[in-house]
Amino acid sequence: MAPFTTSLGTSVLASRPSTSHGTTTSSTPDLATLTVTADEKHPTPPSTPPLTTQKTPPEPEEEPPFSTFTPLQKNLIALAASLAALFSTLSSFIYYPALTRISADLGVSLMLVQLTITSYLVIAGVAPAFMGDMADRGGRRPVYVLMFGLMVGANVGDRGVREWAGLLVLRMVQSAGSSVIGGGLTQGFGWRAIFWFLVIFTGSHFVVMVLFFPETQRKIVGNGSIQPKGLIYQTVLSLIRRKAEQTESKDAATEGKQEGEIPKRRRLKFPNPLACLPVLANKGSLLVILITAINYAVKAALQTSLDAQCVELYGLNYLQAGLVYLPSGVGGGFGSYFAGKFVDWNYRRTVTRLAKTQGSQYDKNSPEFPLEKTRLRGVYLLSATTVLGIIGYGLTLKFRWHIAVMLIMQLLTGTATAATFTVFLLPDHQR
Repeated sequence: MAPFTTSLGTSVLASRPSTSHGTTTSSTPDLATLTVTADEKHPTPPSTPPLTTQKTPPEPEEEPPFSTFTPLQKNLIALAASLAALFSTLSSFIYYPALTRISADLGVSLMLVQLTITSYLVIAGVAPAFMGDMADRGGRRPVYVLMFGLMVGANVGDRGVREWAGLLVLRMVQSAGSSVIGGGLTQGFGWRAIFWFLVIFTGSHFVVMVLFFPETQRKIVGNGSIQPKGLIYQTVLSLIRRKAEQTESKDAATEGKQEGEIPKRRRLKFPNPLACLPVLANKGSLLVILITAINYAVKAALQTSLDAQCVELYGLNYLQAGLVYLPSGVGGGFGSYFAGKFVDWNYRRTVTRLAKTQGSQYDKNSPEFPLEKTRLRGVYLLSATTVLGIIGYGLTLKFRWHIAVMLIMQLLTGTATAATFTVFLLPDHQR
């Protein structure tokens, strides 16, 4: 019989030493001659490694797009929002050429009529603190609808007002929500035609916003794929799409609900006007706000006095008084454009100069880039130009110099103040 198979461990255990009559006899075999023979009839199965299950890594989920709006929809939304932002300034400047006429029709002093401009600007400064927080909490579309409703109602009330107090209150309401047009309307149809024009203009855009402007607040609609609850958030297109979904099969409707997020009904909360105040704790932000506020106050003071001075000192009619505002407006457009070009050129020049010592990879986004110094270069010249323009404007009116001098001063101040706004409005990606 062939020797049975054993392992080295059991062979060693089988050859343990034995004792007989006090003598020790070792039966340990020579390891050199120890052989392990395999029985051909009973071969030892080869050892197999234990089976291990390999986990396949999960496939990475495709990130949803940042926005589901098409490029055309984005452009239309930006256009509608830009036109909506136009009405606050338009409602202010279109009113200036009619101040003298309003004073005469209502039988009050020009100073009281100018006080309606002050009330307009005060509300225009306070209202965004409420409306901005309201838009963050409840969405942008409801705020647009509310503000345009107020503007249309205030314009309807302004065109029929008979007392100065009513005009004051309605101008404040209107603010919560141009000059050549205002002068032409006042000259041809009276100052109340200004508010008829604003009713038609703001009312038309109001209808467009109500019917077609979608909600874009990401807290409510995400990237645009979430359908918000509430009729105030629905446009004509969304209502048509919802009607089409209701006509589909029940399974398709159920599947569609499972794929999208179920929007939560948002509770209406009173806006917090103090939410924006922490911005003033930053010294840089406080300085920028003060400088731009002073510039805007100077511009508003000049524009307010222009109508009365031109009509009284130079004997202009209301249309001509409206045309006097053109130099400031044209100068503002050129000032904003060329100030932006100057800032861009100054950035490139600074990068080129510092790249010689910092390396070729140096750019305006580098941590060492002198952002404030580069951005504000030339702002002292703009401030000096504004001051000289104001002084020249006052001397022109005092000594009744030629009207061309006064127009040049308007051009200088309009250009300088608009350029200052452009310099201080820092883009988000450079903050």
